[in-house]
This record gives sequence, C-alpha cells and structure tokens, in this order.
Amino acid sequence: MIPIGNYMARVGSFQWGKTATDKPYVRLLMVVEGGEHEGSEITSDVFVLRKNGEPNEIAREKLMACGWDGKDIAALDGVTEKAVNISVMPDSYTDKSGNVKTVHRAEINFGGGRRVKHEVDKADLANLALKFKAAAAASGQVVGNTHPDDDDFPV
Repeated sequence: MIPIGNYMARVGSFQWGKTATDKPYVRLLMVVEGGEHEGSEITSDVFVLRKNGEPNEIAREKLMACGWDGKDIAALDGVTEKAVNISVMPDSYTDKSGNVKTVHRAEINFGGGRRVKHEVDKADLANLALKFKAAAAASGQVVGNTHPDDDDFPV
C-alpha cells in the first residue's frame, strides 16, 4: 500500500463503472512516477456526473489535467499522457458482509485554469486596497511610496 502523501503519477489505464444507483464513474489506475514508490499503483475514482445528473466540471478538469483532450468522454483520448500530482489518503467503506475496510485512495490535484465563480470588480478592489492601507497606517507600518529619490517607486 502506498503511504499517505503526495506523488507524481500518470494514468496507466482506466475502466468505466457505475454506482449502485447507476451513476457512471471512471476508475483511473494511477502509476507513481519517481521516488521510492515508482511504479506503485493506486486507484482514483472520478465521478463524471453531479448528484443532479449534470456533468461534473471538477471531474472534467481532473481528467483534462491528466491529458484528456476534452472531446469524447467515452473514449478519454489522451488521458494517459500527462503526469499529475496526486494525494494519497485513507478511506473506508463497508463491504457486503458489513465489515468496515480501510484502504488508501488517490485524489488528483489540479489547479490553474479554474475560474472563480464571482469576480471582484475594480471599484471593490480599490476599496479593499484602501482598507489594507488604512489598517497598515493605523498599526504604524509604512504605507505607499517610501523610496527617497523616486516618487514612482512602489513599496
């Protein structure tokens, strides 16, 4: 079993499945690249639909981080192309006999490219900047241009 932690890994293979309530998911077999656990394998289940049946954007981004071209979800072309950072963490489930089993699972970490839901407009940013400057000034911190020879030198 791969110890809890962060690793670089690539999708080695994948298999489509569905939950007991018929929700589709794709099980990715992640293969660790580099380090003392190189070649070790762990699964990551990616649920492609939300509970309301709509496509899951986070699942899409995870799969695209792995290299999927974003076109045909059934084929997942390119999903084995890129190494990604994964977090290995403990998980548990109850088997058919009612026994609780502890396993490790992988979660794909992805980042850049996600847009925020609600952007801050320039007026709100200007007000935020004023609040920070006022708080800094009230605490005795130097605020604004402090370079003695150049009024345009931002500090």
